[in-house]
Amino acid sequence: MQVINKANDRVAQVWGKQKIKDTKYRLIQYSLVQEVEEGLLVYNLVSGEMVLLEGMKEWNVEALSESDYQALVEKRFLVPEDYNELKMIRQLRKICHTVKNQSRKGITGYTIMPTSHCNARCFYCFEANFPYHHMSEETANKLVEYMVKNCDEKKKVKINWFGGEPTVGATRIDQICRGLQENGIEYSSFMYSNGYLLDEEMVKKAKELWKLNRIQITLDGTEEVYNKAKAYKSVTGSPYRVVLQNIKHLLDADIQVSIRLNMDAYNYEDLKNLIAELGESFSVYKKIRVYVSVLFENEGFEKISHSNDEQLELEKKKKELTELIREKKLSSSNQKSKLPCLRSSACQADNDHSRLINPKGQIAKCDHMPDEMVFGDIYSGSFDTKKYLATKEVNEYELCKECSLFPICNKLKICADLSPCNEIRMNDKKEGLLNTMVFVYKKYCEEKNGGESNEI
Repeated sequence: MQVINKANDRVAQVWGKQKIKDTKYRLIQYSLVQEVEEGLLVYNLVSGEMVLLEGMKEWNVEALSESDYQALVEKRFLVPEDYNELKMIRQLRKICHTVKNQSRKGITGYTIMPTSHCNARCFYCFEANFPYHHMSEETANKLVEYMVKNCDEKKKVKINWFGGEPTVGATRIDQICRGLQENGIEYSSFMYSNGYLLDEEMVKKAKELWKLNRIQITLDGTEEVYNKAKAYKSVTGSPYRVVLQNIKHLLDADIQVSIRLNMDAYNYEDLKNLIAELGESFSVYKKIRVYVSVLFENEGFEKISHSNDEQLELEKKKKELTELIREKKLSSSNQKSKLPCLRSSACQADNDHSRLINPKGQIAKCDHMPDEMVFGDIYSGSFDTKKYLATKEVNEYELCKECSLFPICNKLKICADLSPCNEIRMNDKKEGLLNTMVFVYKKYCEEKNGGESNEI
């Protein structure tokens, strides 16, 4: 047996090694098995560890050698037949979350809204009913003070610029970044943007001053569909062409660009043409990733509503478009070289070292609810513990109890309706993980001669 991917250190430390008992063992529910030419890859989704069982063509615990059997029990690939995995995950998740929080100090991640204003009017946008506020110069100065006061000993922070459209508030982004530099705070940033204002000059500033290394830009279709869906205000010419040119500026500046294709029944066929066009323009770039996302059921300017059957059909179409993206070589940067393990946090909402700051200087947790989930502000230092803890409540579907993906999927009650689970989505995720297992194994084989042997 060879260890292809090592277990996560934190999970391994908390979970510990399993002692062999005089009982029958079975493969843990939270595992995936994939055949390769040399044998079977077995992946433990709790620890993140993956091993190769050489010579095996199908899983059979009875066919394991004594040494492999003992090793798999010790590493918790094999568990007693009466083992309660669901109870174990719930307990392990809480412990790992506590250990993770105790090992870190200060606030290391921020989602900052320099404005809630947007230059577009997407008909489906969940921010359609947000009140419009621009962050003031005073608030930006106070925010810098707050970030300096609450940083960890390394004086490093990661920033997500959010809106509205964050580039509409570029002046405040400039101010905050300069303030951090003056106070010796090291930072890097990511941005959610429609990309319209990111011309060559702004991209240069984003690279040098904002320390922007990644950005997500949404496209809804080819030129006619996109321009209609985005409904930009007070523009001339074609916004679609402007955004494509700005994507090129970003890629030329060596900034990683994720292009999110918002899909619904109305634009599915058009997205095929868009993917072909993106392939012709951007497949030569290494730092581009294109992916598909089904539109959420939000209020927006025009409410979107899907029946269960319609939702399942959209998931099938999403899978078809994802295959087309691969064909056009637009997903190379999406090929993960690391296998996930137990998630102790769902997102920034239950991360004790993350804060969302809205344009008014209020502190919240969820960028989908920057005004409703407020629990404090950067001025008074107030802190509403009840509201803060409410963001952490975990949601479990009935499907979770039997799902092998449960360790790496952690949903909160506040966002349960935004990403409903179904069997198609689950199977799509499993297929992606099986592909990643093979990718990780191939990478291991390529590097094997250059490192120490992992044989045990």
